[in-house]
Amino acid sequence: MTMLLWILFVNVLIFLSPVFAESDSDFILPIEQSDAVSEHVGLWPFGVQGGEHPQGHPGFDFEAHVGTPIRAVADGSVGFVGPSGHHEGMTISIGHMTSRGWVDTYYTGSITDIHVKKGDHVKQGEVIASYAASEHLGMPRGLSTFHFGVDQLIIADRRESVCPADYFTQEAQRAVEELHRQSKYRERATFPLLCNSCPTGGCR
Repeated sequence: MTMLLWILFVNVLIFLSPVFAESDSDFILPIEQSDAVSEHVGLWPFGVQGGEHPQGHPGFDFEAHVGTPIRAVADGSVGFVGPSGHHEGMTISIGHMTSRGWVDTYYTGSITDIHVKKGDHVKQGEVIASYAASEHLGMPRGLSTFHFGVDQLIIADRRESVCPADYFTQEAQRAVEELHRQSKYRERATFPLLCNSCPTGGCR
């Protein structure tokens, strides 16, 4: 019985592989480093507990000027485009098959001018949306922020938020570390790391 289940699982993987574009986990930043700013908050890191995320922030928030292009971090297949269930604005979710298994990257919050729809295949670096105006976190006029997260498939439909930096290229890791050094989030004294630990139950 166990062998039959394993064969079935392998066949499902083979069937689904064209749906999820393959990636070697070398994700780029969702915006150009030169477009990121730290004028108000800067980068809001992973795992920070406070504000809207008492259970730990499940990704990164990137600050930039309204209209800044947002790009796919890796080749993948768009699984969802629609209203965000948590943040203001819209959400785009993209599935990727990586060397560490399936992951979903999601872009949510103050985004507009969406160029993709469910079922589209995207290439790394392809512009998928742009920053919309936002009052989130008291953003001054002309500045905005959006949330980027990575959910790793554990088993079946169970997903776990992981620190996006773990999937970045070395160049992207250096860039996001520099953005973190420039950031001004208020919980920094308690959560000083780029990737802070999640509490029991995971960040969400």
